[in-house]
Amino acid sequence: MLVTIKHACLAAIALMACQLIHAAEPKPKDLLAEPFKSRPELEAGLQAAQEAGAAPETLLEAKILYALFHDREEAAQFEALYAETMQLQPQWLYSQCHLIEDARMLEAIQAALQAKIARLQDDGPAFEQHAQRALWLEPELSLVLNPWVKDYQQEQDWQTQHAPLDMVLLGLDGQEHTLGELLEGRKALLLDFWATWCGPCIRGMPKLEERARELEPQGVYVASVNTENTAKASAFRRDHPYEFHWLVQPKDRNFSRRFDIDFIPRVLIIAPDGQVLFNEHPNDPRLLKVLAELGVSLEGGDQ
Repeated sequence: MLVTIKHACLAAIALMACQLIHAAEPKPKDLLAEPFKSRPELEAGLQAAQEAGAAPETLLEAKILYALFHDREEAAQFEALYAETMQLQPQWLYSQCHLIEDARMLEAIQAALQAKIARLQDDGPAFEQHAQRALWLEPELSLVLNPWVKDYQQEQDWQTQHAPLDMVLLGLDGQEHTLGELLEGRKALLLDFWATWCGPCIRGMPKLEERARELEPQGVYVASVNTENTAKASAFRRDHPYEFHWLVQPKDRNFSRRFDIDFIPRVLIIAPDGQVLFNEHPNDPRLLKVLAELGVSLEGGDQ
């Protein structure tokens, strides 16, 4: 009898331990509780959650969060995400999500996705309409939407700005060059601002060289513009003899002050009349649209 009781107690303890272990195991949706910093991390997280039995809503929410905070995505990707939300909406399992926990938040997220699509398609009125709707439904989405709105407003300001054609850039020999001189007989200037301490700038130089090789014959002057001084730019060029024009911003940093160049790498595209057509990161997909409007293109869409 004592042996039987002992075995029963051990079995009960084992069952309780098993239940505690399973209770401590994370739910599938918990595997996607935090936004991911890179696409490989996202893909790995999605795969792990899917293998653990995560609901479609859980996986979709993670993809949406990644897209909202990584605005290098293209309009087609946001359109696909929006279409998925519409497809799942009638049977959306709110209990399987961390952010989209009710119908109001789902509608707010859909409006934010529509705002991003309109922004990437340069549809200002639609962007404003959807952004306002998203904020009305969920004010906390301002964390995502405010940078988009600020970026849009700055772009509108830039489109009304003109760079004086007597603004000066320096060659590596210290010789002054005005914008008017550089633009003479050309369709536009493409100026890529960089510094020797900027890793992303350095990694982007091979791509800038490819752009110069394609755009120069089409009438676009392509140059790197160092934001430090001629000595540093010259020393760097000796070890990296890329085939594009090399310029330096004067010490008074006239371009940085006038055009709010507060991060690099940064590209300005300036038309022959001095109008600033583009003032963004060199990988911004809108750069291709601006070039197309100038009647020039990059082979293969510059992918």
